[in-house]
Amino acid sequence: MRKEQHIRKAARLTAKAEALLDKLKADFTEDYLSQIPPHKAHDPATIKDRIHNIFDSWHEHVRPLSATSEDGSTTLFIPVGVNKRQNKNKSATKKLNLYLSYQAYVLQIGTDQTLTVTNFHHSNKKNNVAYSPAHAFEIFQTNPKKRPIPVSSFKLEDFDKLFNHHKTRTDFKTLPDYSILSQIAPLNRRFGILKYKEFSGLRRTLKKIESLHLESTAHKLASLTDSKAVHSALLNGAHADINHYNWLVKGYANNAYNDRINAFRAYPALSLIFARSTHNSRFSDSELQKAEDLIDNQGYSMPQTIQAIYGSGVNLPKKLLSPLHGVRYTVFGDNGRRFFTKNLIDALPLIPQKDFPQTPEEWERLTLRAERLKNVRNSSRIPLDKLYKQYGFDVPRNTAQGEDWYNVSDFVRDLYKKMLAPIVTEVAAESAHCDDPSNATLALMDDPQLQHKFLSMLTTSQITKGSKDWHDRLQTVRAQFNSISIPSDQTWPALVEPLTAPNGVYIEALTSKAALEKESELMDHCVHGYSSNCVLRNSHILHFSYQDAGKGPTLHGTLELKDEERGKQRIVVKQQFQAYHNHTPAPVLQEVAKWFIEQINADKLPVDWHKLEVARRQAQEEYNKNQIANRLGFDVYNPEAREEAYSIVQRFCYGAMSKLDREDFIKRADLKPAIEQKLKERGLTHV
Repeated sequence: MRKEQHIRKAARLTAKAEALLDKLKADFTEDYLSQIPPHKAHDPATIKDRIHNIFDSWHEHVRPLSATSEDGSTTLFIPVGVNKRQNKNKSATKKLNLYLSYQAYVLQIGTDQTLTVTNFHHSNKKNNVAYSPAHAFEIFQTNPKKRPIPVSSFKLEDFDKLFNHHKTRTDFKTLPDYSILSQIAPLNRRFGILKYKEFSGLRRTLKKIESLHLESTAHKLASLTDSKAVHSALLNGAHADINHYNWLVKGYANNAYNDRINAFRAYPALSLIFARSTHNSRFSDSELQKAEDLIDNQGYSMPQTIQAIYGSGVNLPKKLLSPLHGVRYTVFGDNGRRFFTKNLIDALPLIPQKDFPQTPEEWERLTLRAERLKNVRNSSRIPLDKLYKQYGFDVPRNTAQGEDWYNVSDFVRDLYKKMLAPIVTEVAAESAHCDDPSNATLALMDDPQLQHKFLSMLTTSQITKGSKDWHDRLQTVRAQFNSISIPSDQTWPALVEPLTAPNGVYIEALTSKAALEKESELMDHCVHGYSSNCVLRNSHILHFSYQDAGKGPTLHGTLELKDEERGKQRIVVKQQFQAYHNHTPAPVLQEVAKWFIEQINADKLPVDWHKLEVARRQAQEEYNKNQIANRLGFDVYNPEAREEAYSIVQRFCYGAMSKLDREDFIKRADLKPAIEQKLKERGLTHV
């Protein structure tokens, strides 16, 4: 459904709930009047108003509220329950007074699509009568006591419950009919109704009204966010599917995310172990003890053991672990739980069954080699299967042993930006069901599975050769792209002001796209493409320069840092440090880089993090106004620019790909159906 459809659906559901309430009030009043004894004098209009006020008061306490701030962010306030509690004061008089304890869930959607959840509690001991959800909402807005939880950290099963009838009302002793009937009781005594006959279907109708409001709120939230995972949780209930799993692994690095998605597709029943950690998805101590018992004492095979512990009775596919039937746990040695780390599980499909290890030592060695293979994949952006096909598990780790994987990574990233991203834009723009091709491009250009398919016609050796030639001719390539580039004055805040280290090394933060392009030209590497990292991903690029007392050549280095929360402290972490043409910087520069990081993390070189974060948010808002042009550097909606970008990069794509024009390549690589499927899978289409 599109945003407008969700808005209309929400309005229809709200109208339906209010109409149902009006009918209930009329029917309930008519039924109640019929039970008043004939000899009891009464005014039907007064009784009608009293009953309607009771229902309206109940409705006020269950109807969700919403508010939109001046900055465009929206807050949804979902009541859960109200409880009358005794005042703990020992005074007998005051002890008779009751106060209300109020609970609600608060959903906040920021202008950047960030969704958070707050479990709000408030007790009003001063004024029971005047207290209301509107009052509680006002208290929350003016003085929120709890920090909101990012929705990605909120349990899915708990999130699903927000939009279903709240069972917690039982705990609060305010079930809908209980709330109504407790207020009707004084009227029964007043009008002599000795045996009041409860209105048929009262509880069911009240629950229906509340459920309609919750469903309406769900559609309102769906209209405010593009998150497919949130849409799935809102509208599909708690059924496990790939979108819920996307939520679990949201925020992982692309490669880890891809590994987890592949693992989920092979083993849906194991989604929790695969999502629990990107580094240590393995048996816990208690699970390990259970596994040993199942295998050693009950004769379980390895797949049967995994299923018994994690499968919940679901039959696991045999695609991955079928070769291990009959293999006993002891084969993996004392450190056998390492077998269940993601590194080995993700690498197993690459290995022919005949090559499976047979001894604990062989499994341990394979695990370490698989980890090395994945580390190179993470450094180079080349898919695992391509690396394995080229090198097996003996992949060279660094320039001293073979390839410069950082150079390869820069080259592959530009392949994705200059060739794959424009293809995604083109397919999305041609789709009748995709309303925002730019958003689709940004969502899919980093999709590992699309990237894998895009590289299907290139071997690892062709990619590494292309990378070498690309970097050898980097100045020429940059000049060619300048002919189709879009000028940008994008800037971002500096980590520190320019400074000189005690040994004379000069350090300057680079804070604009123009500065990165100048740095790239000076250093002959690909830092010109890192502006999105600086604006969106907390990166900081700094230039180091040094000349020993005016003697010899000036030494240069480019340092990338990333700031992150570590406990209660914000620190910087080194990402990479490169000299000219991605060579290793001089020792004097490396020493200063280490000193610089230590000084910041020890607060000896203070950083105003609050001021920096405010400035970074402003930079992000500016960047996001035309994010696709800022990310790619040229107008992907211009067919001529797309063709020119393909032509420039194709010169470095060897083998069959070098002979294909753009249209033929899209067909041969079968990219269009894959992109269309991804658009649908990620919720980027409205049907």
